[in-house]
Amino acid sequence: MKPSVNVCLAGVFLMLLLFLWGCNHNSQESSTANKPITSADEPQEEDLPDPEAILEKGIASRTAPGAEQLLKGFPVLTNLCREDTAALRLIGFVAQQIKYPQSDVSSEALYELLELIDREVAPKLEPHMPDDLSYGTQEKATQLIDELSTIGLSYLTTEGMFFGLGPESVAEEAIGQTGDEALKTYADFRVAYGQSLGGEYPYTNMEPYMKMVLLGEKLVFDLPPSPGKLKCEERFREALHRFTEVFELQEKGYTPVIVGTYTDYHELAVSEKETLKKFVKVNKESRYQPVIKQLVASISGTSPKPETLFLLVMDWESSEMLARQRCWEYLDAGLDVPSVMPVKRGNGEFSYGTIARFYEDEQKAIDFFTQAGKRLKGLKLVRATVRRGELFEMGI
Repeated sequence: MKPSVNVCLAGVFLMLLLFLWGCNHNSQESSTANKPITSADEPQEEDLPDPEAILEKGIASRTAPGAEQLLKGFPVLTNLCREDTAALRLIGFVAQQIKYPQSDVSSEALYELLELIDREVAPKLEPHMPDDLSYGTQEKATQLIDELSTIGLSYLTTEGMFFGLGPESVAEEAIGQTGDEALKTYADFRVAYGQSLGGEYPYTNMEPYMKMVLLGEKLVFDLPPSPGKLKCEERFREALHRFTEVFELQEKGYTPVIVGTYTDYHELAVSEKETLKKFVKVNKESRYQPVIKQLVASISGTSPKPETLFLLVMDWESSEMLARQRCWEYLDAGLDVPSVMPVKRGNGEFSYGTIARFYEDEQKAIDFFTQAGKRLKGLKLVRATVRRGELFEMGI
């Protein structure tokens, strides 16, 4: 019986110790909670984004003024972000890197700076931006645009309202001093991408897309491999897709150019052909010049609500991504096959066609098939009916 008693006594003793510890712990928490907060007790900044950690190697010279001092040059941004310490530190840090670069700054550090601006600074500042530029006085609005431009950002609007912060030219002198052509080309591509964003209608001006196609082509195909190539390739492909996938929406008395295909365009996709014509005339060395030339000469066309479309199809693929990649291969080879369209085929399954052209007018489709058959080996003419916006293969 003695071992049992000893065990019970030990258990009681342990419970007593735990009770006493709990009382002491609670009293400490209570005294801490009632104690006035001093500067030593304030939350520390280690949880805030640290620019020095984001950008491992700063490009500013050792004699550059401190980031806090540089904030004096950003009165509007400082006021907008006054409650956000991390945003203020980022503004000051980026200003320091841009205004006082080292004389021998590396390409790697400049790539990292551009990445910091686009991936960290822009998202951090966007919640603090005014809804439109009627904010304050006209002088304040102009000052805000200038301050953003200084740190490589632009204020984007759509229908007059704030849309987001986009890339703007920055650190041009430092980038030029590196002599790195790929870095300079990427910096120009980044600005062209920023120019393609926002606006009332995204495709009314195709000039930014033309710049992205030309600069992206140079980075991807003509210059040695670089970080710029990796960073731009996805956006380059998207710009090439938008620039080449155009058609005429043929309405009585009104024939606008539309970006997209009959199955995926939207009402804001109204565009223009003048930039395409300019591309053909000015950029004869581009691998895409023959493509654009053919597209301008025989652009696809349909009315807003066709009952039948005649598709000029090169291949059928099982997914949209595979079809899109196939189109890129054609475009890179100088062949004018820019579009992807889903079609329900005879087996009842949807396939994705790589489409050279599509027409509501059967004779135009036949003429193109006859004219382009030798250039586009394997081209097929497919008739499709349109039901509720979807295409169903009918054959010819």
